[in-house]
Amino acid sequence: MGAVFQATGAPAFQTLNVSQPDYIKQIAVDLANSPIDSWRAYFAYQLLRSSAPTLSEPFENETFDFWSRYLSGTKEQRPRTARCVATVDRQLGDLLGQKYIELTFGADARAQITQLVDALEKAMAEDIRTLPWMTEETKKAALAKLKAITNNVGSPRKWRDYGKLTIARDDCTATLYAAPRLPTTSALRGSASLRTRTEWGMTTPTVNAFYSPQNNSINFPAGILQTPFFRSPAAICRSTTAEPEP
Repeated sequence: MGAVFQATGAPAFQTLNVSQPDYIKQIAVDLANSPIDSWRAYFAYQLLRSSAPTLSEPFENETFDFWSRYLSGTKEQRPRTARCVATVDRQLGDLLGQKYIELTFGADARAQITQLVDALEKAMAEDIRTLPWMTEETKKAALAKLKAITNNVGSPRKWRDYGKLTIARDDCTATLYAAPRLPTTSALRGSASLRTRTEWGMTTPTVNAFYSPQNNSINFPAGILQTPFFRSPAAICRSTTAEPEP
């Protein structure tokens, strides 16, 4: 186990909080008592399965036929363009997010949604003050928590740094295996930028919005701040000035 953490670049530690100790104990037993050839076959298959979307078409089709078509009843794969976009969003979300913000989310939209969130928080504060079932002490604590909420609107306040990632146009598999290591390694090394309340649990183009109880933060990715869920002043202006279709 120690060798695994050393390979990720994690610092030395004395204790480790394991959420499922029985699983780790059983793995230790199985590793010692199962033939090494069985483990090699298992891990080789798992590597091929996880890499299939970036390998040649036979690997991709075989994985889809079993895991999606046979087990789930999926009739056909999504178009290749859609799969490529989803992969980039999943593995290089902040790079894609920066371009998405540039093309779809201006300062006017950020200002409008920020104003909306501020109004909601003011209304909530007023509700808390007038609740008949809360004690004054509880109201005070609730208002303090409300005041401490972090509002993340549009995009992360600090983009992830991909400076150490080499994107190889002729080796998609290597690139996509290297990309997830950046946030994992930074988090294990204690990077504060990845553990603050401004951290996002999803990418900027994602159509979703959420409240994080752990971070006490409200998060509105730019993906949800688009028509039909939200219309910025710029979008309204464009729609009213557009020439009618013939």
